[in-house]
Amino acid sequence: MKWLNMTLFRALTLASFTGYAQSAGHIGPQIAAIVVSVNQVDIDAGKLAESKSGSKDVEAFAQRMLPEHRGVNKAAADACTSSA
Repeated sequence: MKWLNMTLFRALTLASFTGYAQSAGHIGPQIAAIVVSVNQVDIDAGKLAESKSGSKDVEAFAQRMLPEHRGVNKAAADACTSSA
C-alpha cells in the first residue's frame, strides 16, 4: 500500500508540474530531463508489476498507470520543445 501511495503522489506531482510548465509556456531542458527520468522509474515499475504480479488488481493498476506516465513524459518533452 505504501508503494501505491508513493506512486500516486509522484504521478500527481509530475502531472501538475508538467501542466504548470505547459501553461507557463516553457520548461527548461534540465527540468524536463529530471521529470522524464523520475517518471521513467514508475513506468519501469509498472511494467514489472504488470508482468510479474499474480494479482489482478495490481495488473489492472499497472495497465491504467502506464499510459498516464507515458503521457506525462510526452507532455514534458512537448513543453521543452515548444520553449525552444
